[in-house]
Amino acid sequence: MEGEPLNEHSPSRAETTICARARTFAGELADLREISRWTREVCAATGLTPDRALDLELCLNEVAANIIHHGYDRSGPRPFSIWLTPTEGGVQARVEDFGRPFDPTRAPERDAPASLTDLTVGGYGIQIVRNLAQNLRYRRDGNRNVLTFGVSRPTGSP
Repeated sequence: MEGEPLNEHSPSRAETTICARARTFAGELADLREISRWTREVCAATGLTPDRALDLELCLNEVAANIIHHGYDRSGPRPFSIWLTPTEGGVQARVEDFGRPFDPTRAPERDAPASLTDLTVGGYGIQIVRNLAQNLRYRRDGNRNVLTFGVSRPTGSP
């Protein structure tokens, strides 16, 4: 659903701007495709380069997939909200969910595999976000996980 996220997810007035876009998702794997479409739309409107827009899209899909797969102890709805806010230097993302507390900034790094044959699928999402995003921050706000990060324009971009 476009526009305002769930009431219980709403940031304070001081944290929103007129340019911010917000969406709430049900927490299903099918949401990943819509997150991608919506992210590309917002990034195109902000003038973020296609490469950096793809970085943001990948980060948001990794965070969303982690919420869907690991964030909740129960089956059923796993809602989360995303805010995308254009900034002078790029786009700031904020993701909130009501899952169990998890601080990705404190998660251990995975060891690199010794060879490609040792490489396994999964478990690299947090590292991807750490490598592509700037200013990755986490806090627990009551019963919500709040993750923020930015993707900046390349140096010299308008």
